[in-house]
Amino acid sequence: MEQLNFDLAAFLERAVDYSLRFGVVLVFIALAWLIGAFVRRMTRNALTKARVDQTLTRFLSNIARWAVIITCFVICLSILNVQTGSFAAAIGAAGLAIGLAFQNSLSNLAAGIMILLFRPFRVGDALVVGGYTGEVDETDIMMTTLDTFDGRRLVIPNNILFTGTIENLTYHEERRVEVVTHTLPSIDIEQVKHHLHEAIKLTDHVLQEPAIPVIHLTRMDMGVLEWRIRLWTPRSELTNTRDQLQQHIVSIFREHDIEIPFRNLVQQSI
Repeated sequence: MEQLNFDLAAFLERAVDYSLRFGVVLVFIALAWLIGAFVRRMTRNALTKARVDQTLTRFLSNIARWAVIITCFVICLSILNVQTGSFAAAIGAAGLAIGLAFQNSLSNLAAGIMILLFRPFRVGDALVVGGYTGEVDETDIMMTTLDTFDGRRLVIPNNILFTGTIENLTYHEERRVEVVTHTLPSIDIEQVKHHLHEAIKLTDHVLQEPAIPVIHLTRMDMGVLEWRIRLWTPRSELTNTRDQLQQHIVSIFREHDIEIPFRNLVQQSI
């Protein structure tokens, strides 16, 4: 009977102890939830003031919140006398297994964070990536969506973008146009230069900065002379400027009976 009373007293003592511990744990959980929400709000405000992308801002602020909650969870286990060492080892093993299973997704996630952080391009930019050309419609943590100029939708994993070469066609406000044409060597060189300058003067939206238009005689090959005309134009007028220049070259050459070799009609490269 005495032993029974002793055991009952120990049980009551333990019950009171665990009740107190459980109450403390509930308080910790409530505080962690509130603190987590506060940390998320503060992180979001700080990143918004720093003009970090909204997608990345939401992602990082949620990570900050869950870091607070997980830390509180580990503390609560310690309060309840649960051995956190084995628990941490189990979490580590599970994390390793998940990492191996989702390594491509995690790679895309890391690449997405770096893209949103360093901003090599923005929504609306025209890109050349992986042999495709298109306009950025959306960038998120995992994928980037491009709309091609012939109406196709491309969804590209961020890992491919971040580890490859990205050509941003719309980053600069000015672009250089290079037009190539050919003449026969029998035509006077100074005369050809004069007519090419005339074609440039007739072309709209030709800029004098960052460089004035130049004309180079670049090659003499198999009975033809190769001419390269380089000039700068606003990005929005790139196609119009190139087309106008080509049309003026052809018209002026025809007007002055300058033959363009058939196999080397006016070409352009940008």
